[in-house]
Amino acid sequence: MDHTDQNAQPHEQEPQPISYSKILAACVYGADGKCKGMLTPERLQILHQKYNATKSAGLHLHVSPPPQSFASELVGLFARKDRASKNFDSKKIKDSFQRILPPHIIAAFKNSAAVSQEKMASPLDFNPDLSHYWSSHPRDTIFGAFTDCLSSSFSGFSICHPIYDDNIMRLTLRHAIYSAINSPPDVPTATFMFLPCWGRSMSTNAYMALYNQYNYMCNLLGTISFQDLKYADVPFWSDSRTPLPKHHWDLHIIAVWNTQARRTLNNHNPEWLNHLAQNIPEAKWNMTRVSNDAHVRMLPHGAPPPGFKKFKRLKPDHLLASKRHNHDTPMHPEQMAFAQAQDKSNPHLALKVADWKKIAYTDGSCIRHDHQQIIGAGVYIPDTDTIHHVNPNGSNITNTIHRAELAGITAAITHDYFVIATDSENSMRQIKKQIRYPELHTHHIQHNILEAIIKAIRNNASSLIKFLKVKAHTGIIGNERADQIAKHVAKHPEAADTVITMAGHEGNPFHNITWLATSSDGPNTQSPTTNNNNQPQPHQFQLRYLPNKCDALQAHMHHIHKLGNAQTDTGYYTYYQNLIKNKSAHNNISNAFWSMPGISLKEKRTILKYRSGTIYNQKHAVLFKQSNSLSCPICSSQDSALHILSGCQHPIIRNMVTERHNIAGRLITKAISKGSLGSCFVSTDVGSADKHRMQDLLIPVTADSEFLRRGFLLLTTPKETDSPLALMPF
Repeated sequence: MDHTDQNAQPHEQEPQPISYSKILAACVYGADGKCKGMLTPERLQILHQKYNATKSAGLHLHVSPPPQSFASELVGLFARKDRASKNFDSKKIKDSFQRILPPHIIAAFKNSAAVSQEKMASPLDFNPDLSHYWSSHPRDTIFGAFTDCLSSSFSGFSICHPIYDDNIMRLTLRHAIYSAINSPPDVPTATFMFLPCWGRSMSTNAYMALYNQYNYMCNLLGTISFQDLKYADVPFWSDSRTPLPKHHWDLHIIAVWNTQARRTLNNHNPEWLNHLAQNIPEAKWNMTRVSNDAHVRMLPHGAPPPGFKKFKRLKPDHLLASKRHNHDTPMHPEQMAFAQAQDKSNPHLALKVADWKKIAYTDGSCIRHDHQQIIGAGVYIPDTDTIHHVNPNGSNITNTIHRAELAGITAAITHDYFVIATDSENSMRQIKKQIRYPELHTHHIQHNILEAIIKAIRNNASSLIKFLKVKAHTGIIGNERADQIAKHVAKHPEAADTVITMAGHEGNPFHNITWLATSSDGPNTQSPTTNNNNQPQPHQFQLRYLPNKCDALQAHMHHIHKLGNAQTDTGYYTYYQNLIKNKSAHNNISNAFWSMPGISLKEKRTILKYRSGTIYNQKHAVLFKQSNSLSCPICSSQDSALHILSGCQHPIIRNMVTERHNIAGRLITKAISKGSLGSCFVSTDVGSADKHRMQDLLIPVTADSEFLRRGFLLLTTPKETDSPLALMPF
């Protein structure tokens, strides 16, 4: 909005006031061209009135640095709000900046309890029906606020709804109590506080220690349960008007007052509490009347409470209000007029897109109703104020927000718009991919709508279609209007004037594709069925499609065959399967090491690693890029699991292998000697050829030197001592 030129000639036409009834929302832009926040038109009008009133009263002269324009102060207002909320980590406290008391509650206290001031408020959420409000930042004076309610003692009748930080609520309650104690006897002081109750018991709240200590100054008038508590609509938001999360706490109405305040209310209207109960029916009231009796004591015995000495030096807030310009004085009509542009705006600013009104803005929306997802799309052209309500016609797996966004683009192309703006970057990427690599979208869920877009683009080859990406929920008029149209279609599908063709048969884009499926029936669900003639009918299996051919198929196969993630084409798997198939291995003997007490867990793990081929060697080192050589680092031979156990040629390792071999031979000999054939067992050590030559002995020519060099075990029977039963090398 440009401010009215003060040097305008008398014959020049004055700018007309803005019609706020036609504004959906006011977007506040910063110097960088980005949206800093949005306001309802009602709140914008309230702030503009306060800005002009304080300016005419000369209050802007005491602000440093001096305000430049109404627009720049709105930017600063949102910046201060963001900084204040960032001081807290709790999401509950951050949300409390946007939790505002309903207007009918403040109106009831104004009419029945003489409330005229609002503590702990902000220019963005204060109630304009009250005479004064207090904010936390000194610069809020520009919008008619008093600064820092804790810097002056309370007087008169006030309402206070602080943010939901335990420390701030405790300090505010203490300040209200000290104000009631320290006020002169003839000055009524009452503060009606709205404080949340985190638990079902008041004892769980941080401020309850003060409440109990000064219970003669505080009264719990009533409580609004969380089921009946409904906060007012937020008149400001940053990027999108997202609803606040559902609250789960009750709201206590606590009165902190002195005797004169109670007497003033009772004398003015003895039924004031009953009137509050009538005007605020959602609250459960604990009192219907209050006494005029004086308080028994004002301060606890002993030393003054913390902070009371410092508090006594504060000035009453009514002295600050008396110095302020009387806001009830009628203003000049020129001060009440709302010009169409800001004062002191930069005349060199230019629009990023000159013909932005001729662009077709599209958007999609997705809402949930009765546990179902409903989508809609809209197209809006600001130049002609043309609106197209689009039904994306999504069903089953195609009923997504992505289809809604694509449906808006499809409708815009269908209606011959050549410059299209969307806030869906994903849609633009999918269209680009469909043009360049259509084979990759053969089985895309939204294939039919992407194909329709490309077909429409090709049919309009004579005209260049241009797509623009805009930011969502940043105050861009066309995008915000398209978003509202899409939401309207989602709520009212019958309003659509453009319908997109449904994907496939009954919304299934894969109706003509054969897909893997499995029966969802359990073993106990296959009960026989009969027809109307009581004749048995074959069981109809309930099929469930596998969502993919990777992990879903693997999980199904594991359930049937118990294979899990095993690779059945490896050498180890084949070798052990052949042992089982040919019965070459005895299951009990082969796996007896699991239950043998003399074998440690480490040894069992080594055996299992050898069986599965996972003993770490140079092959693994190369695979894991921890080495470049497959050779054994000791003997330089080819490394493997078998090489580690018995193939390494290094002298130390060779002796270790020989000793292990000898231990095995002794164990076998001992086991045979204690068995049923122990008496028939004969053992001899022929020795090596070198040892025979040292003793001038000759080895028989018929003997196998390689075999006899190692020695052998000779098993015989009493009847046939000349023929051995077995020869076992060791």
